[in-house]
Amino acid sequence: FSSVHKKVNQIETEIVWFNAIAARLFWQHHKSELVKFAIREKFEDKITSIKLPSFVKKISLNEIDIGPNSPIISNINASRISNSGEVNLNCKIDFEGKIHLSITIDIAFASVILPIKIGLTLVQLSGSLKIC
Repeated sequence: FSSVHKKVNQIETEIVWFNAIAARLFWQHHKSELVKFAIREKFEDKITSIKLPSFVKKISLNEIDIGPNSPIISNINASRISNSGEVNLNCKIDFEGKIHLSITIDIAFASVILPIKIGLTLVQLSGSLKIC
């Protein structure tokens, strides 16, 4: 939590409230099954949308750990506000949450399926985000 506090102090004071609420929601839900389910579903959608080599039989997500830190949002601006209240937001996001994923890739080798287990850790993520 201390790294979140340091980052929040470095960004514009106009959106400190937003990051405080986002951090609170993150801490409330980051270990929940609903969040893990959403990540798993997104992962599986991406895997099924790509053409895998013929020797790769299956890729599955085994474990998800979101990490201890919440993302920090800055440079928020509304790109569209409709009469019905719909808002599109553009912002910058910085995340040093150390997301860890454990993945199994089943490889066909001759007539044997070899499961290869891989651990991936996303240490830092930074970029633009559009929320519609």
